[in-house]
Amino acid sequence: MIVGEDNPIFLGGLEKAIGEHPSTELVGVAPDRDGLLALAARETVDMVVTDLRMPPAFSDEGLQVARRMGASRPRVGVIILSQFADPAVALALLRDNARYRGYMLKDRIADPVELIHAIERVAVGGTAIDRDMVQALMSGRAGGSPLDGLTSREREVLALVAEGLTNEAIAERLGVGTSAVEKRIGSLFRKLPLGPADSVHRRVAAALLYLEKASLAG
Repeated sequence: MIVGEDNPIFLGGLEKAIGEHPSTELVGVAPDRDGLLALAARETVDMVVTDLRMPPAFSDEGLQVARRMGASRPRVGVIILSQFADPAVALALLRDNARYRGYMLKDRIADPVELIHAIERVAVGGTAIDRDMVQALMSGRAGGSPLDGLTSREREVLALVAEGLTNEAIAERLGVGTSAVEKRIGSLFRKLPLGPADSVHRRVAAALLYLEKASLAG
């Protein structure tokens, strides 16, 4: 794994979280976009964790890195870290490549277990979207949205789907059986015109698109 981060204090927290877990290994760090891309070209890595905004322009360098990696090495996971929950960034990330991608808030460094779980999901082709962003979009949805046709339980399940959780993980989070989760997911996707939901990453992309529309409708 390699890391792109220009803030030495935050980088220290990342190095500690990654270094203390047996399933992750940090092989290099870079303080800017170009250094991170050069590091990725030199090293054999399966994961990149990068700040969204860093030198040279402090704009969307993390997205630029994700796009470059998607074009040259699509099976390398990329997790973008940001101080703010920006659905437009998550949607841009998923539109480019919905697999092997994650978007997490920097606050997650305070909970290394959650960050490591996100890294593990993304490394095997899954998706990890920060729960705070999903919940904010859910709570901010406007009236007249297709989401209004969902029951409260279906909305709860949809939020967990959007985070990138598997049916088994959703069942564990809610304390119910997997069959109950499958039934709820089948019901909510029949209510929303999202098309086939035959894989986790497609469900996440579709859920986020709908959440964005709902949050911006008002």
